[in-house]
Amino acid sequence: MNEVNEAPPPAGQESAPPVAPPRRSQQVGVLIVAALFLLLGFFAGRWSGDVEREETRAWLNATLQEEFARQETRLQEMMLAARPPALNDSSTRFSVSAGERPALGPVEAGVEIIEFGDFNCGFCARFHSETLPQIRERYGDQVRIVYRDFPILGETSTGAAIAARCADVQGKFWPYHDLLFENQGTLGEPGIFLNYARALDLDPIAFNNCLVEQQPIESIAADFRDAQDLGIRGTPAFFINGRPLLGAREFEAFARIIDEELAAAG
Repeated sequence: MNEVNEAPPPAGQESAPPVAPPRRSQQVGVLIVAALFLLLGFFAGRWSGDVEREETRAWLNATLQEEFARQETRLQEMMLAARPPALNDSSTRFSVSAGERPALGPVEAGVEIIEFGDFNCGFCARFHSETLPQIRERYGDQVRIVYRDFPILGETSTGAAIAARCADVQGKFWPYHDLLFENQGTLGEPGIFLNYARALDLDPIAFNNCLVEQQPIESIAADFRDAQDLGIRGTPAFFINGRPLLGAREFEAFARIIDEELAAAG
């Protein structure tokens, strides 16, 4: 399992370091994915409410989603191949700061996993629904999980990152984080971020002010720049006590590094 394709920095954050332009094969893949989404949206809108064509629409939706999944996997593989060699070597160690970012687990935990993620990233969602619960169950307070933002998949990714940080102001980052990953298909809907805030009993006025004013944007942009400085080009990307592990990897890949780090700490 690898990562998602590159994208420009959050809107208005021109100070983020530029990334190398994708190769032609990567550009073609991105165009294919974009075309699939446009077709899906066009036909879904054209046929909405037409009961007689419901089966045809369902078939088209399933076909396009299947093709999108294939293209996404292909893009992940291309992006992994483009990584700097050190990022592909989990024996290397990078200096990565957790700062004041949202975290699960005690500060004194023997292992700290810093994730750079995107709330639109399907591989990120898979990690949080499948792998993270296994890590928490086996290691408990021995591991601290830190979430940093790398919103590379468009405006809704940046909007979701801002919304989650606004929820964090009211102490609800992780429940909000879970809602976003569980409902990725809704992130472009008008008012959805405020609806999720209400569902978690957040102060809607304070939340909306934070959202409209984009109060966390500088912190998110700092995460974005740090990710690029580290050579990251896709999500998810993890640093386990500074050791890189890229993509939605199986639990065993995390466990191997975690066990090595705990053993080294005595």
